[in-house]
Amino acid sequence: MESSKKQKIDSQEQLLEFLTKLNEKIISISIHDNIVKIYVASGKTYIFKKQNDQYIKIMERNKNKSKKQNYKTKKGVVKPSFVQKITSSAIILFILASTAKTVNYYANTFETKQALDNEYDLEKSLKEANNDNIISITTTNTIVSSPLKKDETEVYYQNIPIDFEFIQSQRFMKRIETDNLYGNVIENWSERWGTSCNLMKALITQERDEKTLSNPGQLTRNICGEKIILPIINKTKEDIENGKEVDKIYIVREEPKKENYQKEEDYLVQLDLHKKQLEKSKELKQEGYEIILFSNLLGEENCYENVRIAIAFATYSNYRFNDPALGTFAYNAGYNMTKNAQLNDILNGNVGSDYTDKHYLSHVFRFLYPEEATNLKFITKPFPDNWNEMTYEQRNHYMNEEIKNKPYTYTVISLENFKEYNDEKEIGHYTRR
Repeated sequence: MESSKKQKIDSQEQLLEFLTKLNEKIISISIHDNIVKIYVASGKTYIFKKQNDQYIKIMERNKNKSKKQNYKTKKGVVKPSFVQKITSSAIILFILASTAKTVNYYANTFETKQALDNEYDLEKSLKEANNDNIISITTTNTIVSSPLKKDETEVYYQNIPIDFEFIQSQRFMKRIETDNLYGNVIENWSERWGTSCNLMKALITQERDEKTLSNPGQLTRNICGEKIILPIINKTKEDIENGKEVDKIYIVREEPKKENYQKEEDYLVQLDLHKKQLEKSKELKQEGYEIILFSNLLGEENCYENVRIAIAFATYSNYRFNDPALGTFAYNAGYNMTKNAQLNDILNGNVGSDYTDKHYLSHVFRFLYPEEATNLKFITKPFPDNWNEMTYEQRNHYMNEEIKNKPYTYTVISLENFKEYNDEKEIGHYTRR
């Protein structure tokens, strides 16, 4: 065992020598799949690759420094995913993930691959070589056995820390009521689509009217006409028997009533939209889409279905941005307003309009328990970057065949400055409902 460890250290000598002689401040070191990337304060990135048991420098490039700096906010810091300040808890996480060979994610234990051991040995060596000069070392996209189902082989892990002041709502009883009213529904569908059930409980709590059960997700007709496609993370026996990999949902705007419009041209625009969506739904039904009329999502008798579609749309929004924080904000602000926004601007209330909640993320997060706030978990399957340009045949093949072999991505959002309500204040000076 000792000789094996010694051999691993010896194979890293060039890399350690390079670090020792480097006269630049090291911002971050990323280790993944025999590739080591060293980010320095000047904006350069040094890339090493393991070849024949030796780490060889294969590239040196300049990179935009702003991507490696912390995003400044009024109340705190939003840290980029590849720059995480080393804390004792982070070091413990790496040690547990690497040496114990078991990691408990999502209440499941699974074995890590040998590559993770090698990465930890390298990480430890780099710290010892130049500990005073390194701000952070992260092992990114570590491959581990899937905790979700036996026929899958790998899952990628990433952490999104958000250091920003969030204070629990003084009206937290509303969250408790949400759990009692819709807890089972939220948990079932969140688990199916891999989204955080705790975040969905907080979102529904923020959205719902306390005086009525009608439209708890505050759904609007803006969701109509969207082709919602969601990979199934937790399959039923029926899904497995039918080889079903994704849920597909299409919501049709109900036929508008002329008396609800002051101008006839406005009525005709909405009528034309309804007809187009109705015609499209006939085509999509043949492709396996679940077709829903928007009016069937309203009313107290449809409150559970309303919550289900709210979770579906929030998860769909997360997929569109490949970021659960931005996706959650887009649930309220919409895609166009969110697509070019930065998270630090959103958190500081600098994004939105008179018709949206500029502090929506803070207002949702305030309905979390402290233990939930540090561990919001999401499990996703990747969609191709060129999804919008793919033909129907290419999409259909991907959804039914290729997606089976795609690895999971396991994302955790950690709110690092979350405070339990103390009767003094609530989310700065901003309240809603």
